[in-house]
Amino acid sequence: MTDENTFPDDLLQLQERLHRAHAAHRAYLADLPWSVEPMNGWARGERYSHRGDVPDSSGWSDEQTATVDRMWAELRELANAVVDHPTGRASRLTSW
Repeated sequence: MTDENTFPDDLLQLQERLHRAHAAHRAYLADLPWSVEPMNGWARGERYSHRGDVPDSSGWSDEQTATVDRMWAELRELANAVVDHPTGRASRLTSW
């Protein structure tokens, strides 16, 4: 017996891939310098900073930038696949 409220396995797998890709992206960004381009840091009193003193940033390397771009492309692709899944499309068409 099938439940009409059960999501198809392929959609659940897409959502899982999207969540894992998002977690990997956030973890990768957390290890990068705070600024994409090299930038001088500042002491808390010089500019507002909720983090306290901000160290100098060496910026991202070309390889890091390419990795972030690739990860964003994967996230967009997976998000589009989830949104455009036939189950979601069908429910949007019948919910009006």
